[in-house]
Amino acid sequence: MLLVLSLYDDQHYIAVIIHTTSGKCYSEVQLYSVNRDAATVSRTHVLRTPFNGSQGLALHAVDDVLLVHHRKVQPNASLAKTGI
Repeated sequence: MLLVLSLYDDQHYIAVIIHTTSGKCYSEVQLYSVNRDAATVSRTHVLRTPFNGSQGLALHAVDDVLLVHHRKVQPNASLAKTGI
């Protein structure tokens, strides 16, 4: 998943969310700073989560704060409540 963010005094970033698939249990949010010429980017920050967010990871930008969270899903719990 790719997101384009404008943070830190109009500095532009590209956020790349990577979910592991090789039995490891984590996801990464990598931030790439877009230079003023908009031709080059450089990786500036990496957040490795203690969970694999492939079932529901969200990234929100509020002012200069990035919020990353996930929803813990219990298998078949929502289906049992609806009678499906």
